[in-house]
Amino acid sequence: MDASYRTGILLGVVSSIFGALYTIFNERLTKVYKSETIILYQMFGGFLGLTIVMPLFLAFSPASSLLPSLADLGWLLVLSILCTIVMYLLIIDALRVISSFTVSLTFNLEPLYTILLAIVIYHENKSLSIGFYAGCMLILLSLALQMYRTGTQRKLAVN
Repeated sequence: MDASYRTGILLGVVSSIFGALYTIFNERLTKVYKSETIILYQMFGGFLGLTIVMPLFLAFSPASSLLPSLADLGWLLVLSILCTIVMYLLIIDALRVISSFTVSLTFNLEPLYTILLAIVIYHENKSLSIGFYAGCMLILLSLALQMYRTGTQRKLAVN
């Protein structure tokens, strides 16, 4: 392992742990609270956390302007509502029906979808090694095994 990538790998592992914990805790919360209540507290917590961290960030990386332009503000509102609030509401609602493992597996497939789209649309596969393709096959195999396991469990539950 190249030492220059150590920080990125460490941050990736920590991020994965927090992502998994987020999904597990949300699955438990959906059994007690409504989705709207959960997302309200999560968004408020995120706002409060960023408000506390922002002065420290600005001390290390000063900005020329703190306020976005009107066009940027419009896009920020669209992206925050559609890509954050609505998406997390749908995820929390999905956790009422499917397991947190299946939701996490779906999240982990996002980079694979993106890479496959880049290959199909932009032909960006010139520098991919055999290791990449082997990794893709392992990911797809884990998906197939999870689908098989879920299907088997549902058949047993019905009978």
